[in-house]
Amino acid sequence: MVVVTIIGVIAVIAVPQFVQQSDKAKVKAALGDLRSIKGVIDLYIAENGDLPEAAESNSQDSIDQFGEVLGEAGIDWSSIRDPWGNGYRYSVDGDNYTIDSAGPDGVFGDGSDDLVASKDSHPESNQEGTAESAGDFLSGS
Repeated sequence: MVVVTIIGVIAVIAVPQFVQQSDKAKVKAALGDLRSIKGVIDLYIAENGDLPEAAESNSQDSIDQFGEVLGEAGIDWSSIRDPWGNGYRYSVDGDNYTIDSAGPDGVFGDGSDDLVASKDSHPESNQEGTAESAGDFLSGS
């Protein structure tokens, strides 16, 4: 009986820690994807002097210049998904671009858990309780 109680206590402590680590791993995976996509876009800008045109969505039907640019770098825009199963979004506003993941809730723009990268910023997480950024990702924290 004592052994069962000890196992129960360990399970109560370990399961939430496991779930929390799993969530952190998903955030870091999404930040890695955003960093890779940002690198491809920044290289395209350096080589061509302008931004690739934005796709309407990352579906099979809307592979345009942006999808082709990513495709040349080995990233299939029509099938890439964040760790929560949602597509990433790329948008252009003048001479700036934004790439983002809707995060675990699947809702873009609510700000609570979106992951965002732009021309002037490294990928970062807006998730509560995390201070994840590309710098954290690169340093392994």
